[in-house]
Amino acid sequence: MLLIRRVSARPSRRLVVIAGLAATTLAGIGAVLLTAPAATVTRPPGQEGTIRLAPDAAKLCQRLGFDNRTGAFRNQGLVPCEAEADTAVDRMQAIRAWFNRNK
Repeated sequence: MLLIRRVSARPSRRLVVIAGLAATTLAGIGAVLLTAPAATVTRPPGQEGTIRLAPDAAKLCQRLGFDNRTGAFRNQGLVPCEAEADTAVDRMQAIRAWFNRNK
């Protein structure tokens, strides 16, 4: 007499464990890839500008780099706005002095 084994509709525990380990591994690899820092690229002067956004409640300013060749933006992080203010004032004074040099 031929015995027929009953097939269960539920997946075996081994299959569930393997699928869980695979999902966890893939999630870990994905998290590492997404949080890895971007490669540092040095650009010649004048090809990238910096945009500083208005301060938030903590008096921090968001800085963005703008590549003039590609039009791409790059996050440069948060900086204290006061530390940036001196360089902006110095830059404006240098521009003003250049325009006023022939007067």
